[in-house]
Amino acid sequence: MNDTFGHIAGDNILIKVTKAVSDVISDKDVFGRIGGDEFVLFLHEPYSGEDVIDKRIAAILENVRFTYTENGKNMDIHCSAGVVAVDECTKNTFKSLYRKADKLLYEAKNSGKDKYKLHFEE
Repeated sequence: MNDTFGHIAGDNILIKVTKAVSDVISDKDVFGRIGGDEFVLFLHEPYSGEDVIDKRIAAILENVRFTYTENGKNMDIHCSAGVVAVDECTKNTFKSLYRKADKLLYEAKNSGKDKYKLHFEE
């Protein structure tokens, strides 16, 4: 996006993405930017099954879908995600969960844009 619109527009798009995600998550959730156009999101969701998590992730991805326009140029904005669901008793570290989510993210991207892959960690 920076190559097409410049860094200020890139920053504006990141702000819009942040707002789009923030609008559909709760105060108990934690959302932050890791770097570039990569974010991490911890959803405080009861370990209640794939359908509940699917609905939450689908709502987030839907809200992030928009078209950015500047000086007559359009760019469709969307996101892909790697999602690792864990229960409160997980023995995983942030680093191991991040690696799993990152691997899933690339699987999602390779299956087409604007997708996500979900894994339940036992």
